Amino acid sequence: MSNAITQAVVAATPPRGDDLDGLLCHCLAGEDWAFVKVYNQYATLIYRLSISILNDRQDAEEVLQDTFEYAFRKIENFDPNKASFKTWLYQIAVSRCRNKRRRKWLPTIQLNQLIGQQVPDRNMLSPAEEMDLSERQQIVWNALSNLSPKLRETAVL
Repeated sequence: MSNAITQAVVAATPPRGDDLDGLLCHCLAGEDWAFVKVYNQYATLIYRLSISILNDRQDAEEVLQDTFEYAFRKIENFDPNKASFKTWLYQIAVSRCRNKRRRKWLPTIQLNQLIGQQVPDRNMLSPAEEMDLSERQQIVWNALSNLSPKLRETAVL
């Protein structure tokens, strides 16, 4: 096989392992499999950060999507000399969380206050989920829930 063909095959072959620099180069080249691999590697971290700051699953899922959509559109702006890729993603996610929280600053009234009845909260954990959490996790989660949004963000970070 000629040297040029060998180089083309190597360039088109996804790297094995977690070579982030190589993945980011393939992302810059617009290769879909590289975007998928980067997403799979960091999505859980970004989701945990988002749900810890926002305390709402649906909002955290939206922030997760927004974070990666923005990161992949602006991947050429990532500078490894300024921060690690993970830190860059965290900055984007925190910014998206702040935007989401700002949009929700309008005064709200609980539905059960209007009708005088108990209405199940969609953000509440199911009994099975609550049993899965250890007592210590519940204490920490409750403490985070009682903090103001800015303090919660600081504690999570």
